[in-house]
Amino acid sequence: MAKDLVTDRTAICTDWDCGMKYYWYRLFDGTGIVPLEEPSYYKDGRDFASTLEEARTEGFDLDEWMVRQEEEVRRLLPLGKIRAAESAVRLLGMICAYKLYTEPRILQQYEIIALEQELILDGDQFVSNYEREFGKPQIPLGFGERGLYNLLVASTPDLIKMDRDTGALVYQDDKSTANASNQWTAHWNYAVQLHIGLAAMEEEYRDKTLGYAHIMGMRKGQVSYGALAHPYVYANRTPKGEWRRKGYKGCEKMLTIEYPGGVRAWVEHLGSEVAQEMFPWSVPVFLNKRLVYNMIVERTIRMAEIERWGRLEPDDRQILAPGVFPKSLNQCYPSMGSVCPYLQACHNATVGDDPLGSELYGVRTPHHNVEILMNQEVENG
Repeated sequence: MAKDLVTDRTAICTDWDCGMKYYWYRLFDGTGIVPLEEPSYYKDGRDFASTLEEARTEGFDLDEWMVRQEEEVRRLLPLGKIRAAESAVRLLGMICAYKLYTEPRILQQYEIIALEQELILDGDQFVSNYEREFGKPQIPLGFGERGLYNLLVASTPDLIKMDRDTGALVYQDDKSTANASNQWTAHWNYAVQLHIGLAAMEEEYRDKTLGYAHIMGMRKGQVSYGALAHPYVYANRTPKGEWRRKGYKGCEKMLTIEYPGGVRAWVEHLGSEVAQEMFPWSVPVFLNKRLVYNMIVERTIRMAEIERWGRLEPDDRQILAPGVFPKSLNQCYPSMGSVCPYLQACHNATVGDDPLGSELYGVRTPHHNVEILMNQEVENG
């Protein structure tokens, strides 16, 4: 019987970035480790995702939630926590705009089928179906992996929805972004996560018509001249007391919480056009079976290599680790972009010997159900 190897989009992309980053993130101490102090942009993205998930549930009261959030902003301001207050105001504006303008737009075109439903792509089944459909020979994966290992790829779309006109299923993921250029909207054609998700959704909903996938962007703005530039965070009050999105010399920059009527009134003042700018949609992405097939072949070979390494004696694992998990040194401290969160674990010998004891890292908590079940099976023998 084939041994199941579990992975997901984040793990795949992490391993592509750097072997050692994957080791720290998914394998160290059994389930991996994560930084205890995460960068603010990770936290902001996670807070936005969790709040948006809450806002999509039945019974969510926007006005009640906004009152609580505005109280939090007013608590932060006297403490001098301006950046945290800006982030909270941005969250206020974005959730409000989503509920007032973006969600009705979605519901007009689509019926919501599922929220945050975990999907599993069965590698063996997909490969077999692909080879039958396209007449591919039944080639072995790597050095005899076929029959010995089966890749299971987990994905969790933010929304599964059905087009009201065509009845086709649509896979939606939400991603924060600083911009929504043409390149941003187009690059998702080659994002493996969407193709994995489409293949898994097709497998799960066999009686439905497969449509496409797309990304709903969430504009996060950027810090400029020491302040968070975002249309829902700051407005400009003229010397005559008028409020404008764009200011001029003599205007006073104000947090939108101070706008008459608060953030909701400001969001309504800017209207649906600005809301559409804040929640851009990518181009539709249709399932590329060849891309998924090649990914499954490559990942099965790679995951089998890691699985065999994991069965070695500890001393042998340590000796072979640099070859199994090669470092991508250009990812450690890039000239632009984020510093690797495992920089200290790799390059500080004291931290690397005991990353959990260093108080820089904590144990990673698995979030895919299939990974949790697999870990329980291992613990139970």
